[in-house]
Parts: sequence; C-alpha cells; structure tokens
Amino acid sequence: MQSLIISIRIGQSEIYSLGQEFQKSQNLKRLFLILNNNFLDGQGGYFIGVSLAKCLNVSDLVIDLSLNKIGEKGAKGLAQGIGKMIQLQNLALNLKENNIEAKGVSDLTEEIGHCQNLVSFNLNLNLNKIGNDETLEFGIGLGKCSSLSSLSVDFSENGIKKIGLIQISKGIRCCSKLTSLFLDFQNNYINGYQATYDFLNQLSNNENLTDLTLAFYFSTLDCSAALGLGEALIKFKNLTRLMLNLDYNQINDYGIQQLGKGIKNCQNLKKLLLNLRQNKFGYQGASDLGAELSNSKSLIDFQLQINSNNIGLIGAQDILKGITKIQCLKHLKLDLSSCSIISNPGCDLGSQLTSFQNLLGLNLSLKKNTFMMNEKLNYLRKTQKLHRLVYLNFKI
Repeated sequence: MQSLIISIRIGQSEIYSLGQEFQKSQNLKRLFLILNNNFLDGQGGYFIGVSLAKCLNVSDLVIDLSLNKIGEKGAKGLAQGIGKMIQLQNLALNLKENNIEAKGVSDLTEEIGHCQNLVSFNLNLNLNKIGNDETLEFGIGLGKCSSLSSLSVDFSENGIKKIGLIQISKGIRCCSKLTSLFLDFQNNYINGYQATYDFLNQLSNNENLTDLTLAFYFSTLDCSAALGLGEALIKFKNLTRLMLNLDYNQINDYGIQQLGKGIKNCQNLKKLLLNLRQNKFGYQGASDLGAELSNSKSLIDFQLQINSNNIGLIGAQDILKGITKIQCLKHLKLDLSSCSIISNPGCDLGSQLTSFQNLLGLNLSLKKNTFMMNEKLNYLRKTQKLHRLVYLNFKI
C-alpha cells in the first residue's frame, strides 16, 4: 500500500495505538491524517510525531490537526517526528486554533528544517497566539530546507504587529530557492509605512520569486502602509504573478496611486489580482490607478475588485481607459459594483468597453449602481461586439 487516508474521531488515549497502525505500512508514500477537532493536547501531538518519525518512505504528507489544543509542546513533538522523514517532499500542515505561541512556531520550523528534500510546505496557523515574539526564527528554520521552492502560510488572526511582520520576512529571506510564496495576514494589526516597506524589502531578496500572494484584508492598512507596499514592490523585477488582497482597509486616493506606481514597475507580470474592496478612495484614486496600470505592458490576466468605493462615473471611466491600453490583456475580471456610478448622457462607459478588442474573456460587474434600462442594453450590445470573446459574464 502506497497511499493511506485516515479520517477519524479519536480520544487522547487512543492516539498512540493509531500511530502504530500506520507505521506498519513500510511502502507508504502518501499519508493523510485528518484528526481535526479531537481535543488532542501536547501529548497527543508528541505521540503523532513519534509515529511519523518511523515513516521514512513517505514523500507526501497531509495533517489536519485544526481545532485541537496541542500548544507549544505538541507542535515541537510533531515537528521533531516530521523532521526525521528524510524522503518528505510535500507537506501540508493545518494547525488552526491550537493555542500555539511564537516559541512553538519557531520550534516547529526549526525541526522541519531538517527535511532537506522538502519542496512544498503549506502551513495554516490561523487563530493561534503568535504575536511578535521570536517570529524571526520562523523563516530561519525553513531556510535550512535547501530544496524548498513553494511556501504558503496562513498567519491570519494572530495579533501580529509591525515587529512580528518584519521579523517573519527576515526569516523567509533565508529560503533562497523560493519561487512561490503565499502569506495571509488577515485581521492582524499592520499599519504604517515602515512596517509594510521593511516587510516587502526583505522579501525582495528572494531573487528567484516569481509568484507572490499577500493578503492584508481587515488589517487596518492606511495610506502610509500602501505607500510602503508600492515603493517596495518596485524591487520585484522577476515577478510574473502577483495577488494582493487589501480589502476592507483605510487606503485613500494617494495610497492607491502609490500602490499603482509600484505595480507598474513589475514589468514581467503576466497575471495580476488586486482586491481593493471597501477602502477610502474615490474617483481620483481610481483615475490614478488606471493611469499607472496602463503601463503594465506584459499583463495577460487581470482581476480587479474595487467595488464599494465611491469612485463614481469618472473614476470608472478612467479605470476602463487605463486598462484598454494594456495591449497583451486577454482575460479581464472587473468588479465596479456599488461604486456610486450614476448615469450621465454625456459620459458613456460603453465607448470604453468597445476598446477591448483583444480580450478572450470578460467578467464585468456594474451591479448596484444607477443606470437607465436603455443604457444597460446598450452596454450589453457593446460587449457583444468584442468578436474575439469566447467567454462573457456581464452583470448590471
């Protein structure tokens, strides 16, 4: 048997016996342990680690221990076992809501750093107690994984502030072979220019990075934080794919403009996803963003969500005008719903829509704005004149 999936409700006293069972499969290559919400404590995590240490041939490991209570002791014991799995290449570890503090996280990555063949690591630390202490060691430990190329970590809702954010990035810069990085900092307390600039500045040292996803939604980002992101993004010359989720923050017109300036300097971008839902910018910010994005000459796939901002008709026109200048663009998803757009006979969005002659796919939402019925039909007719389109989703 090469693959084994175990999904079970189990008590603390039974976890050691379970471990003895999956140790028996000497040819096991892929192991999936789904043990979420089992009231396991530190001893339970330790016993799982002891059993995993004997699974020397496993190359793909998925463990879901979410909604337990393994804490620092359990995280370390679990990682000590994983660190002895010398053939491990792909690891997904869900430790959501386990009372793990920063020391437990640093011990975790220190031990996993012994996995010299690890290529991909997906770690969920949502709703733990990481804070700011000892977060530097998080990335330093992983930097010992000499083959690691893909890293995904969910730090959401952990009380991380400026110092913790910067220390995490200083550690991750040690992962010199990273090509793909996903970091989620939702619902932390990230603010100010220095926090976001220093954070991204450290990550820019990962010269092999081509795929970057950052999530800062509900993180109190303001204008200065957006400025820090924009100025540091200029240094990412090799990115081909960038995804920024900045929904539900406090970014104003100037912050949006500076963010756009940073993005336009990522000249190798092929795919861009930019979520700016419900911030604090208006038509000027939208106009400036459109002007900056018009310089993204290599962009093929673009997804922009700026719904629930008061950009009005002028802002919507300028966004569309800027995007039409991206000559290589083939796929566009644009959400302008709830943007305070009120129809005006002298200003026609339809004329912008007809400029997308190279598009193969268009997903456009103009819902919850104010248009006359004849205008809605006119916009629909205009999109149907885009003869290269093979996919159209138009909501108005």
